[in-house]
Amino acid sequence: MSKYMAIMAILSGIIFIKFAEGPIQSSFMKMGFMFIVAGVVIFIAPSILKMVKKMKMNYFLTNGTSIKADVEGVFINYSIKLKGYGSWNTSTGQSPYKIKAEWCNPRTNQIHIFTSENLWIDSSIDLPSQIDVYIDELNPKKYYMDCRFLGDSALTMPKMGKSAIIPMILGFGILIYMYFKLTSAFGV
Repeated sequence: MSKYMAIMAILSGIIFIKFAEGPIQSSFMKMGFMFIVAGVVIFIAPSILKMVKKMKMNYFLTNGTSIKADVEGVFINYSIKLKGYGSWNTSTGQSPYKIKAEWCNPRTNQIHIFTSENLWIDSSIDLPSQIDVYIDELNPKKYYMDCRFLGDSALTMPKMGKSAIIPMILGFGILIYMYFKLTSAFGV
């Protein structure tokens, strides 16, 4: 989905720059550049986020201290709601799941609570009683919960359905229509 949005933003920017004329030329040029920059950011941001996530995982797997945390359960992360993605688990869309685990530090007797990254399948059935967590020994608040045993389908956000492309195309059409209406209103 983000690639389609990026392409539409870049195309909108090109159209604004290409047809910028008359008294509002500088405004259309600025808008065009803003659309192009936004499109490029939308296009590369998912790749950068994926790379940062993988770097964090690799860092903790090689440098972190492995512990076994007791699994407390699985909960739905209601702060994220996606419409048009996967099967719905709430009345308003798809929300990811998270695993909650707890560990008592034997040195300090302090209890630490860990939550997994967003998971896109309900893993409560396949969940072991303990899960591997890699922590920074000096600061256990920095950690990585190893959920790779659930598979890629749990860790990867579901793909957008084809029906979500139609509103994006309509939005692009409305943007083009507004552009031509503005240019005709200013006599360009």
